[in-house]
Amino acid sequence: MSAPDLLGSLRSLEALARRGQLTAEQRSYETLLAQVLPFEAIGRFSAPILPPTVARLGVGGVRADKTQTLTLTLDCRVITVALASDYLRAVRRLMANPVALMFPPEP
Repeated sequence: MSAPDLLGSLRSLEALARRGQLTAEQRSYETLLAQVLPFEAIGRFSAPILPPTVARLGVGGVRADKTQTLTLTLDCRVITVALASDYLRAVRRLMANPVALMFPPEP
């Protein structure tokens, strides 16, 4: 699949997801797994990647200074470090403004 075809498929799936119309099959393929360990004692952890997952986001507990550590483990054969960095920046932005998760801007 070419990059433009992949992007088109992703946009189509995103539109279906926003409308709540994804089929069970479309929801069954895991590419990114977020694992949250909300305990304050766990500041940072790295999670292993198990197929078919290509990335795993580890979210540590909230510390006394109201910060959390995010750790992204990824398969560099599938995801570039630049794309992973962009993803982490987007997650950080959303965590700083959680209202944006409930009311995302229209694409």
